[in-house]
Amino acid sequence: MEKNNSITEKDSIYVSSEVIKKIVGMAVDRVDGVSGMSSTGLVGGIAERLGQRDLSKGIKVHQFDNKITIDISVIVEYGVKIPEVAEKLQNTVRQAVEETTGYQVTEVNLHVQGIQLPRPKEEEEEVKKADGKREEKKDKKDKKDKEGKEGREGKEGKEGKEGEEGREGKEGKEGKDKERKDDK
Repeated sequence: MEKNNSITEKDSIYVSSEVIKKIVGMAVDRVDGVSGMSSTGLVGGIAERLGQRDLSKGIKVHQFDNKITIDISVIVEYGVKIPEVAEKLQNTVRQAVEETTGYQVTEVNLHVQGIQLPRPKEEEEEVKKADGKREEKKDKKDKKDKEGKEGREGKEGKEGKEGEEGREGKEGKEGKDKERKDDK
């Protein structure tokens, strides 16, 4: 007997809006010209730079059956053409959500909440230094973790070797004692 594992009309799959928000967030992350996400509501105006944020921040998802409407609040980079970035963002988000979930995206509404102005060169250098220090700390921690692991493995190996040598020594001594008895 062969089992049929295909989805029937009686079966259903539900993808939570939190999952859809994360898919949208990852899609937004891939679009050039978007500097960050912007929270709306009571704490409006608080923006988070891409890569240092919760992927679902600034995204609202409305689901009706298998149809989705998405609202995204973003900060764009200074100097970009907003209509071009908006179109690319809408297409990227629509494609990512539809391919991943199988749901139809009826609307992708983009809310441009601000523009990220270029940083003065001094401030940009300070940010690069801070990023470098963070990377340096991470590298040191990774190295320390690796050394700790190697140290534990080395100690375990040494103890195992000493144990074997101890056994061999004991067996050797017992053999010599037996030889002496045989000689007598």
